[in-house]
Amino acid sequence: MGTWGMGLYDDDFACDIKDDYLQGLQVGKNNTDITNEMIQEYCNDKDLFETILFWIVLADIQWEYGRLLPDVKERALFYLDDPELMSGLLSEYDKLYEIKKEAFKSISNKIKKKMPEPTKIRKHRLYKCKWNIGDIFQYKIMGKDAGIYNNRYIYFIKCGEGMWYPGHICPQIYVFRGIFEHELNMEELKENKVMPQFFIPKVYKENKEEGIYCRLLLLNTSERIIPYNRMKYLCNTIFKDISKYEYKDAMGVRSHPIEWKCFDSEIMNNWEKWKDHFEYIDEKYDLSII
Repeated sequence: MGTWGMGLYDDDFACDIKDDYLQGLQVGKNNTDITNEMIQEYCNDKDLFETILFWIVLADIQWEYGRLLPDVKERALFYLDDPELMSGLLSEYDKLYEIKKEAFKSISNKIKKKMPEPTKIRKHRLYKCKWNIGDIFQYKIMGKDAGIYNNRYIYFIKCGEGMWYPGHICPQIYVFRGIFEHELNMEELKENKVMPQFFIPKVYKENKEEGIYCRLLLLNTSERIIPYNRMKYLCNTIFKDISKYEYKDAMGVRSHPIEWKCFDSEIMNNWEKWKDHFEYIDEKYDLSII
């Protein structure tokens, strides 16, 4: 836990608690549900100081926003109103306790006062992608920075969905290989393969990576951000499952997040790095999907 001052929120742990609580309110969760979820996440037997600090911080932030639950207040005051108990429980944390002692006294006095009216929370409008799995789009690269690729085409297919802070549901896509002067038909796309993402060819050649990044996560907070004036919907199709080849972690198949404003440059730069080096992956992975 990083601590840099005497204030209640002058450390990473307290700031995390505050951020998580407010994020829960912003996405429209019930105050009790947020509290129960945070108790499960933050209260543990491994660090007594963090557990006590959790109750005090939660009581403070709930009071500030007019939502202090009786059980949270009772638990916080159990510690705050008995300095000897606190000192005994935190004997191993003398330095941290001394730093925060004055802040704790202030919180104890505050949460005993009449709580302010609940603060109105502006809720996030969460985006959810409307595309279907298997939708294929044509996209036109345009602009002064496009260079030789200006007014050329790329193709991608929605292969999944991923979450982006604080809860937007964004499309995961496979990009087909190539940046084309002419428009492709489905027969031509069937002969194509998925474009690798994120790592450069040298990584797969030298490090013998197990699994390959294939997916982009198109970050989005609103339908208005999507450049539909450059896009054309082609069709929806069934595609092969290549997830067995893809890089995974504890959360599942990984995708490389990218904002729409960076989409053109990401595609062009990635193509320049890979266009003559697909042999590094094609000997090992079958990335044809249609």
